[in-house]
Amino acid sequence: MDKSIAKSPSQWRFILTRGTAARLAICVIGFFVGRIVVFDMINPVAIGFLGSLAGTGFSFYAASIFLIMGIATRLNDAYIARYLVSVGLLCIANIAAHKFLLTNKITVFAQGAACALCIFVGSLSVTLIYGAGILTLIGLFEAVLAFFLTFVLCKASLVLTAPKLKSWLSNEEVISLAILSGCIIAGASDIYIGVVSLRYFLCIYFLFSHGARNRKSAQKPSKPFEHWDSSRVHPRQNPVTHRQQV
Repeated sequence: MDKSIAKSPSQWRFILTRGTAARLAICVIGFFVGRIVVFDMINPVAIGFLGSLAGTGFSFYAASIFLIMGIATRLNDAYIARYLVSVGLLCIANIAAHKFLLTNKITVFAQGAACALCIFVGSLSVTLIYGAGILTLIGLFEAVLAFFLTFVLCKASLVLTAPKLKSWLSNEEVISLAILSGCIIAGASDIYIGVVSLRYFLCIYFLFSHGARNRKSAQKPSKPFEHWDSSRVHPRQNPVTHRQQV
């Protein structure tokens, strides 16, 4: 074998690092989340998911591009225009927060408030252009939904953008990842591989991946008496120690 062509495992790890894999996953997730459609005109998850990634740098902007690409495959005209305006405003808000905030950390409340304001302003601006008054009511509903979805999906976003893969997940993180998995499956509902819908493959993958992670967490040894100090026990309550003293 030609040694100049073959790559060692360390070289492959350098090419596909944890950060690169996370960015690719976020891009794919953003595309599928963008394809969620309710009543042929609403995507209730897109802005909330993007807002949960605020402050993550390149991952946020990459997700916004793929999110718009996913929305463009399902919506058109005024319906996609308000998401373009909302995503653009959210990107401006993220840049402003990075430039002018004294701390690099953005609170979840600020993320949710920015999402709600951006989607409402986007719907209102498109209403003034196209004259579709119903978009204002839809924008108000989506603003409330985006605010709360930011709180729900922020845990999953933290897991995806973490520098290292976590070996143990909290209940909140598991629930958040399960909700995000459901959103991905919903976005892939009309994509087919041959005659089989892609959502079936994704369902099997997420079931096995979540099951394997939960099994790994359950096998983690627990030490309930790790911080227990036996010297504080009275000799009468510890017969073995009492016999040794006698």
